[in-house]
Amino acid sequence: ARQELLRDALEEAVESRTAQLQVARRRLEQEMQALQEARSRARDLREQLEQAEKLSFLGQVTAGVAHEINQPVAAIEVYADNTLRLLDQGQTETARQNLSRIQTLTQRIGSITSQLCHYARKPQEQEGPVRVRSAVDSAWQLLEHRARAQGVDLELEGVNESVRVWALPVRLEQVLVNLLRNALDALEGSRQGRIRIEVMSEHQ
Repeated sequence: ARQELLRDALEEAVESRTAQLQVARRRLEQEMQALQEARSRARDLREQLEQAEKLSFLGQVTAGVAHEINQPVAAIEVYADNTLRLLDQGQTETARQNLSRIQTLTQRIGSITSQLCHYARKPQEQEGPVRVRSAVDSAWQLLEHRARAQGVDLELEGVNESVRVWALPVRLEQVLVNLLRNALDALEGSRQGRIRIEVMSEHQ
């Protein structure tokens, strides 16, 4: 009889403990789900903040970019008018040279607008090897008008096409844009400023 009582008490204790563990497991699962949701919300907010910062920056450079585009557009208009006169005069070779200049200018405009669109959109690329020189050129293109206005030159050392890093292209460009903006801010008011970018690779 004592053994039966002990067995019944043990079974009750096991059932009670099992119920407690089940409650604890459900609570833990709920807490883990809440944590995952919080992390997801934090990630979404971080991405939204990054996108807002990029759009804010693009708003700041709009005036300068408009100037960058207006210059080649004005030149294209002049070359086009001149080409019509040259064709009427039968000077086809000079007209051909003008058309070549127009093509170069349109490529310049396309490059500027393409870079703006590329920088503005949310990064969808996968991580992979990225050419550092291409990232630097893309970032500098967005700030080149401001640098010229400040009289600041960009100096590159070791930034060649063979150097690559593992990154997201848009994220890398964003980092470089922020660094270059900080450098231009620091050089505000100075004369003949210079920004130097040096790349070194280490092989293990």
